[in-house]
Amino acid sequence: MKKTLRILAIVYGVYLVISLLIITPILNILPHRYVEQHYDRELSTDWILLNPFKLSLDIRNASLNQPDGEPFASFKKASVNLSLQSIWNPGWVLDVVKLKDLVLRIEYLDEGVFNFSDLLVSDASTEPTDETDGSGEIPGITVRDVDLHAKHIQLADLTRSKPYANSWDNFSIRIEDLSTVLEEGKPYHVEFFGPGGGKLAWTGEVSLPLSTSDGSLTLSEVSLITLSDLIEPWVVLAMDDGRLNVQGDYRVNWGDELQYAVENGRFGLSSVSIVPRNEESLPDTRVQLAALELSGIGVDSTQQTVVSDSLTIGGLQVDGWQEGEKISLQTLFEPKLDHTAAAPDPNTPVSAINSASTIAAQDPNSPSSGTDEWSASLKRIELRDSRIGFRSEFTEPPLMQIQPLEITVDNVRWPLEGESGFTLALAVNERALLNVAGKLAPALGDGSLSYDLQSLPLPWFNPNLPEVLNADINDGALNIDGEITLAGFAPSLLALNASIEGFASVRHGDEDSFTSWKNVSAAGLSVDFNEQHAVLDTFSIVNFEGRIHIAEDGTINAADVLAGDPNEPAAPADATESTADAQDVAQPASQPWTFEAPRISITESNVDFMDQSLPINFRTVIGDLNGEIVGISSDPAKAAEVDLRGTVDGYAPVTLAGTFSPAPEDLALDLTLNFEGVDMALFSPYSANYAGYAIDQGLMNLELQYALQDSKLQGNNALRLDQLKLGEKIDSEEAVDLPLELALSIMTDANGVIDLAVPVSGDLEDPSFSLGGVIGSALVNTITKIVTAPFSILANLVGSEEDLQRITFPAGSAELDASGQDKLSQLSGALSERPRITLQLTGRLKAEADRDRIQRDTVRAQLLEDGLPPEALDEKTADWEKAVTRRYQRLTETASDENLTAAEQYKALAANIAVSDSQLLQLAEDRAIAVKTYLVTNAGLAADRAVIAQGTLDAESNLFSGVELSVD
Repeated sequence: MKKTLRILAIVYGVYLVISLLIITPILNILPHRYVEQHYDRELSTDWILLNPFKLSLDIRNASLNQPDGEPFASFKKASVNLSLQSIWNPGWVLDVVKLKDLVLRIEYLDEGVFNFSDLLVSDASTEPTDETDGSGEIPGITVRDVDLHAKHIQLADLTRSKPYANSWDNFSIRIEDLSTVLEEGKPYHVEFFGPGGGKLAWTGEVSLPLSTSDGSLTLSEVSLITLSDLIEPWVVLAMDDGRLNVQGDYRVNWGDELQYAVENGRFGLSSVSIVPRNEESLPDTRVQLAALELSGIGVDSTQQTVVSDSLTIGGLQVDGWQEGEKISLQTLFEPKLDHTAAAPDPNTPVSAINSASTIAAQDPNSPSSGTDEWSASLKRIELRDSRIGFRSEFTEPPLMQIQPLEITVDNVRWPLEGESGFTLALAVNERALLNVAGKLAPALGDGSLSYDLQSLPLPWFNPNLPEVLNADINDGALNIDGEITLAGFAPSLLALNASIEGFASVRHGDEDSFTSWKNVSAAGLSVDFNEQHAVLDTFSIVNFEGRIHIAEDGTINAADVLAGDPNEPAAPADATESTADAQDVAQPASQPWTFEAPRISITESNVDFMDQSLPINFRTVIGDLNGEIVGISSDPAKAAEVDLRGTVDGYAPVTLAGTFSPAPEDLALDLTLNFEGVDMALFSPYSANYAGYAIDQGLMNLELQYALQDSKLQGNNALRLDQLKLGEKIDSEEAVDLPLELALSIMTDANGVIDLAVPVSGDLEDPSFSLGGVIGSALVNTITKIVTAPFSILANLVGSEEDLQRITFPAGSAELDASGQDKLSQLSGALSERPRITLQLTGRLKAEADRDRIQRDTVRAQLLEDGLPPEALDEKTADWEKAVTRRYQRLTETASDENLTAAEQYKALAANIAVSDSQLLQLAEDRAIAVKTYLVTNAGLAADRAVIAQGTLDAESNLFSGVELSVD
């Protein structure tokens, strides 16, 4: 026994001596020289110790440089400890494999070449054979504790145009019971601590001989920042924060056929922040995610199923914008294009490409060509506590903040089957609220949903209004709720209640709204798209305020809302559209839509009308509009009833009543519009512009009756004016050239009333038909008839056929004869029925006849002064001839001619007498005085109703001898 112990002691002593004095020095010298001679690298260590007591090999402070002298790898301490269990356990057993404070720089230098590639070069003769130990089995090895710690590992890719470098600091790998020898009940346990504190933990069993493994894998708080640097060449985005968490139990068999399964799986992301790598190029663009968790994951490759209990997304925050065609979020996630990639050969026949595609599609080895389909199901998707902020030129304000944003979806399956329920709830800029809930069968497109939109501000959408619309919405909120039923992703039934509250719109450049209302609502709208039938239970308008204003240039604010040029010719129709239209015409007519609107109500509404295009601004308000329209229907057999009432400027009643049928194929109406007691002074601007006179006073009653049947319009406009009085005359280029005062004087009866009926008719199918034109023409024709023959109208009042406008006198005379007296008596009777008519009396001259008569009468007077008896003058006796000759001989020699007869001498005497213009004008005035004297003295006409006007010698005005009457 002692001898044995002595031998063991000697062996142990020799072992210690060899280990400490031979092997240890060799380990501290030979490796350094070998590395330098064979790899041209420098290896340095503090010491390498083979510990004979612990059966361990320890290396301290080792470093290895690259051939160029740059650092490659270093560590503070490395230990390998051989366990005595190797004596009785199968294979080799190591108690500890430890590496501390590893510093490593790995560089990718060229295609397939790294900065450590020279260390991997091996002699061909050393290549392993198919069987390592002749048995083909994997050698047995077990390591009880693997503890690897890296202080700094840097990865660099020098092949990129912009060199890439990334580093991992302070991560650890901890493995317990790592073994190629399966020990039942002793699974492996691996822990990997990555950069940023992330941890990989795996507990499981691996059997290489059996090609199986099962266990549990956990990734905890793995940083995603390093991924951002790794993918930099291919993406615009960067991750400045983010954690990955993965957990699950697995089974895998890679023997004859790969089989795998996952149970109790969970995938999670937290604190994710995705930003542009260059924030100056994409400002205000970011995607942040507080938490994403996919739980209850199960995968079975044999059943080809993937299941999950829920996908929960919390705290999603998205910020982006659109400027022109650029969308920042799209740019953020777009891959960088590889412009060096070879383009397809343009000479390659398309058929060849299609053939290749067909062959690939038919390749049984192609992953997509398998006949088996995987199925997937997800019980619930939930998005909560999320926000989207998006800025664009399509809204006012440009930034829309959707917060909170809540979405749930239940029972999602692939392939699509069954029915999925969903809800959506969001708020926009803390004002508009939207809630949607429903169910949908995604495979069929069948389902139903309810929706509720509250307080959506309409001014937000001003930037989307057409450019031709010269107006903005400056107030108003939309509210909608209802339900919709889908069939094949198309609506089949729609139920809707909608209202627009507080609406106001304003033209560009104006301050006041031209259209506004307190509430416009549609209640009980139901649409059946299959039956093509729509019903609107109630449509109501409350406090409508409309402004129809005509500007100084004649433009109407309502018409000017459309800024397009109405004279601009329409663009020619596209040939394709024309062909399509022709095809549509050839198709049989589809079922027409039918509709019903049982009740439309108008409450406390007003229309403000102003016209600034006139010399005097005109403004009136048709207000207090109340009433309803009942029974609108597409059925031509049903007529809708109209009953609307209001006032003009708050006092003059206005009513519209009657019936109409809106059926397009059988449009008909029977309506009466009444205005009562409207002050005509309000219309002074129009009378000034179109008639040339202001209106001082007067009341108007107007009844418009129109009937339409078979496109034929029959109407009667009854106008009654009471105590109408014109004001001052206004200069207007648009005034009609009609003596309006004359017309009014003739039309106004003794009670100061004008009754005027203007019947109209027309054919709506006539392209030239215009209701306004028909009414205007009828009115102008009536007035024209009156003003062009006023004395004919007056003659009709007394049943006379005489021309009461002209009273004739003998030439050179101012004596009213019996015929003239009779005419004036008749005229006086007519004037008693039209007390507003004032006559203007103008003496007229037949200049030559009147002058000749005055000259002859002057010669006659001279002869009488010479002593010629009147009877000799009348009978032209010899005494008359002597008297004429004596008077003639008194003329100068140049004026006398002794060879003339007495008659010729008489004529010469008359021609020699000068008759001045004043004498002729006095004659005209005397004639007018004679007419007025008779009217006032004999006929009893008030003196102020007959005014004498100054005569004139104008030949065009003096067509007869007498007095011409006109209405003043």
